[in-house]
Formats: sequence, structure tokens, C-alpha cells
Amino acid sequence: VGWMDDELLGHMQPKIIEPQPNTYAYTKSLTEDLVSQYEGKFPIVIARPSIVAAAYKEPMPGWVDNLNGPTGLLVGAGKGVIRTMHCNENYAADVVPVDVTVNACIILGYLTGIEKPKQISVCNITQSEINPITWGQALDMGRIHVQEFPFTVCLWYPGGSPKSSRLAHQLALFFTHLLPAYFVDLLMFLMGKKTFMIKIQKRIN
Repeated sequence: VGWMDDELLGHMQPKIIEPQPNTYAYTKSLTEDLVSQYEGKFPIVIARPSIVAAAYKEPMPGWVDNLNGPTGLLVGAGKGVIRTMHCNENYAADVVPVDVTVNACIILGYLTGIEKPKQISVCNITQSEINPITWGQALDMGRIHVQEFPFTVCLWYPGGSPKSSRLAHQLALFFTHLLPAYFVDLLMFLMGKKTFMIKIQKRIN
């Protein structure tokens, strides 16, 4: 794809990564395929964590070094930037803390080194059956904590809700994400300051 420009690559991307849903899943699939070529030559285990979230205990509760995934969702909602999400709130939020994930990888590496299996083992790192929680429950807990420990800077009072209907989500997206973003950026432009809200919303969407 090195010879393609960004526009052509954007049009070709769905066909290139098919049947994977996005480039993230595609690159993980490529990596696993590459690793599988060494089966029998080395003891190999593939760890597949579910959605990795902030730390449970180590190095401290709540530690995180980025705002990707569910952490970014909760921060965005807490700051009033994210007010709708296309999701069934009754679905399981299959998240696992980053320190639990790291500890599991260490244990898997240790056991694989001791047992030296000839075939590749695949281990799913998840806790959904041990400590189940739905997206609705996770968001309800977030609302409680954001009122107890509010952010110092908010663009809007925290609120919003998940929408199982795509149409309802798209309408909420337009009225509670895009319109306020253009309004804020218009005010920033009129005051001679740098605009930022439209860029944030494009990244979120």
C-alpha cells in the first residue's frame, strides 16, 4: 500500500482488512499469523485480553497512561463532551484492568516456559463471568463518581445516555455533539482564540 495516497487507501481499506472490522483487529490478526509460523520451533502462547481498562491495584488504583477505550469514554462523559453512545446498555462491558492483564501475561509466559508445549496455546484474559457488569451499570457508577469527584474543567454538565437505536444515536450526536462543537468553535474564533471542539468531536466520532 506504500504507493497509495491517503484518499485511495481510505477507499480501499475495507477490502484490504476484510473480514476484520477495523485496522486494530487487522494488525492483531497479522501478528498472530506471523507468530503462528514459529509453532513447534518455540513454546508459544497467545494472550487475548478483552477491553483493557485502568488499573485495579498496581501501580495504584485507577492508574492509566492514555485515554483510549473505556477510560476515554468515561472521561469524555464526565467532562460533558460525550453525551451519546451507540450501544445496548444491557450488553456486558467485558473490561479487564491493565494490571490484571499484565499479571496474567507474566503467568502465561512462566507456565509456557516451564511446560514447553509443542502447539500454540491461546488464552483469553477476561473477567466477565467472575465479575459481570453491563455498560449501563458502568455508566451509572461513573455518574455517581463524577458527582462526588468532579473534573476541574467541564464543557457541559455530565449527562447523556447509551442508545440502542442507531437513528436515536445519530440525532443525539447531531444535537448534543456537533451543534455545540460548532457553537463553541465559533465563539473561540470570534474571540481570536484557537478552535478545538470540532477536532475533538471528529476524533470521538
